[in-house]
Amino acid sequence: MMVAAEQMAGRRAERVMVVEDEAIVSRDIQRMLREAGHHVTAAAGTCAAARAWLDRETPDLALVDIALPEGRMAGIELASDLRARGVRVVFVTAHADRETISRASHLGPSGYLVKPFTESQLLTAVEFALIQKAPDAVPGEAMTKAIAGIEARLGRLTTMLVEAGIAPVSPGAVEGASQRVQAMRQLSSREREVLRQLLANRRVPQIADKLFISQHTVRTHLKSIFRKLNVHSQAELIDLLTQDAGPSA
Repeated sequence: MMVAAEQMAGRRAERVMVVEDEAIVSRDIQRMLREAGHHVTAAAGTCAAARAWLDRETPDLALVDIALPEGRMAGIELASDLRARGVRVVFVTAHADRETISRASHLGPSGYLVKPFTESQLLTAVEFALIQKAPDAVPGEAMTKAIAGIEARLGRLTTMLVEAGIAPVSPGAVEGASQRVQAMRQLSSREREVLRQLLANRRVPQIADKLFISQHTVRTHLKSIFRKLNVHSQAELIDLLTQDAGPSA
């Protein structure tokens, strides 16, 4: 389209991910985006493939089909992960029923495009999404404070030891704190979101409803968080984070 190409002149090509399991539809979308001057960084037909691409590069925008091979609402769960990374999301779907739209709208997507659509409709949705502010990718104030608290204490302890020229009273103190910081930074975007919901005093059923995932999936994420942070219960996890987030002498 000449109009779209002219609109792209003078600004960088946006990085767009296409998540669509219908091969013909995916190819058409990619072609339209490229002809309009956008850079299609990845095309995936499943949530798993999309997440694998996200480990390599974070796009500016993702066009996501709601119904993917993993389930009728699998695209909504994927979109939650994308938004946690600061990626704008436009849903491209054949489902326009009230339940689907209601569940999708809770994520605050940047657009919603119903199949079948025209090239003009697609590019308009993309342009509209790209002028919006990207979602906040920070995993939550409590999480940020927890990491900052550990790092601050670790820095103070290290400084004191260097100035005094002595070994730590507990040889594993510095190493343990450092490992905990690294562990928290290694949490996946979905694990961080589950943790954020937990710190907001939500229980497993509430977290599942909020994130549009099953209770079993929530518990699986919690087990992974426990393992990475070396804790054994929700109470121990919350104590660890709130202690690390608070002031220390």
